[in-house]
Formats: sequence, C-alpha cells, structure tokens
Amino acid sequence: MNIEKLRTKMKNLQKEYYIVNIGIIILGLLLIIFPDKLIDIVCRSIGIVLAVWGGFRIWDFIRNKATTYKLIFSLLQGCLLLGTGLFFILRPDVLAGLIISVCAFILLIGAVIKLRHGIEYGSINPTMRWLQTAGSVLMIVLGVIALANPFGTASVLLIFLGISLIIDGLWDLISTIIISKYMQKIGNDITSPVNSPEPYRQKMVDAEYEDN
Repeated sequence: MNIEKLRTKMKNLQKEYYIVNIGIIILGLLLIIFPDKLIDIVCRSIGIVLAVWGGFRIWDFIRNKATTYKLIFSLLQGCLLLGTGLFFILRPDVLAGLIISVCAFILLIGAVIKLRHGIEYGSINPTMRWLQTAGSVLMIVLGVIALANPFGTASVLLIFLGISLIIDGLWDLISTIIISKYMQKIGNDITSPVNSPEPYRQKMVDAEYEDN
C-alpha cells in the first residue's frame, strides 16, 4: 500500500482506535473488579430498557385505538419487547452467557484486526508485522479459551475475560502509538527527501514497489 495512503488512513482511524480501546480497557477493569455484579446489572438494565421500550409500543397501539397493519405490528412488537425485557429482569443469567460470548468474540475480532495491521504496515516496518502477528495469535488463544470456558465458576471466567480485554486494549493502544509516530517520521522524510536517512528512503521505495 502507498505510504501516503497509509498515513492518511492511520490519521483518520487514530481517534477511533483510541476511544474503542480505552473503552475495552475500562470494560476489562470493571469485569475484574465487579465480576458478578457487573454482568447482573448489565443484564437487568438491558431487560428494563427492553421492557420500557415494549411498554411504549403497546401504549402507542392503545392510544391510537386503531387496527391498521402498522399499529397491530406495533402491538406485537411491544408484547415481544416487554416479554423479553421481563424475562431478562427475572433471569439475568440467561443473557449473561450471551454477554460472555460477546466479550470472547471481541478478542477474536481484535485478532483479525491485528493480523490486518501486520499485513498493511509490515511492508514499511517489519517490527510491526511480528508485533501484530504475535498479538493476533495471543488474542485467538485467549478468545478460544474463553469460549471453551475451562474454569470452574463464572466469576473466574469473567476475571479472565477482563484481563484478556485489558491486554487486547493495551496492545492496540501501544501499537497505534508506535505506528502513528513511525508514519509521522516517514511523512517528514517525504516532505524532505534529500535529508531523509537511507533506511527510510529504501522502505518508501520498497512499499511503493509492493503496492504496484
């Protein structure tokens, strides 16, 4: 890929990566500190939101006092949302399993993203290729372990997921900082090619050649 395109892409995604990974780290910390209470609160909160949403849809049907196709659909939707919400409020453990699976899939998605970054930025910085590949393998292992759930209790699994999410978030934050600084340095060399060190000029030529 062209170096200038990589710089532009990295600049556009940098803020997004910072926000997403800081959020992942915070989620990991909460899972470690409140492994049981957090999931219970999240599940019941989702149930309350669904129940309230369903109540509004049912009220919309009652308030209009009509039997049009859209209003009947609104009633059915409201009953479904209300019933699902009440079920999650009474049985948060059912939704907890789904949330745990989502956290595990976040690790697997992170592995795919790291592998993609290793391919994209490896042409100009071989260190990033190995760093991202190692991170990708690690996240796959952690994600598979979380899905297999060899732990005795849910609390231990949640703490494991919390630690894994923190590792994932920190890994991506550090990688993003390294890539950003490296691309900025190469960008300065592009604006002043005469003064650029030979290694950077060679990497720029190699990257251009691979892109073609």
